[in-house]
Amino acid sequence: MTGSGQYVRTFRLTGGDATIRAAHGTVELVSAAPRPGYVMNVTPAGSDPLGVSFSMINRASKVEVSWVDNAPASKVTEIP
Repeated sequence: MTGSGQYVRTFRLTGGDATIRAAHGTVELVSAAPRPGYVMNVTPAGSDPLGVSFSMINRASKVEVSWVDNAPASKVTEIP
């Protein structure tokens, strides 16, 4: 958590890295970069909940972040 009440976290997934900021009921993507061979998808862009996925044949990584009860909540899914 930063001094401004914002939470900023970088998620390092098998398929890539995503930095997400959450504050006061909003969630936004700061930056994201897929690893070589992976395709990135952001859904829905600029809203809560926010999902960032990285995929390639037979592999996928996804992080979902939402604002729940005045705090951010995240879920990471890795498929082999």
